[in-house]
Amino acid sequence: MSDEFEPPRAAPRLSVKLPARLHNGDSVVDVETVNVSESGLLVSGEGMAAGDRIDVEIDLPEVGWRRLAAEVVRTDASATQLAARFADAATSGDREAIGAFLTKYLR
Repeated sequence: MSDEFEPPRAAPRLSVKLPARLHNGDSVVDVETVNVSESGLLVSGEGMAAGDRIDVEIDLPEVGWRRLAAEVVRTDASATQLAARFADAATSGDREAIGAFLTKYLR
């Protein structure tokens, strides 16, 4: 058992590897998701810093690419993974597409 305390999550996470892109101004970084929830995601990749406001594009199976505004909330010590929280503002149905995708696979 881990000695680290893991607080309960606000939204269930789905461990899934999906192609994704992080946009920060003119910079675009190709990454892969580690897990996804309705409130955010963890990706394997680097190039952004905690506090950066970014756009995240995710290629959802059967739906295609969806783009959401987000904020990088943390990076790991080796800077090879980062966690981002989706913005609260609705983004043209993209957040709903994530919710529908998760509902399908988290049953």
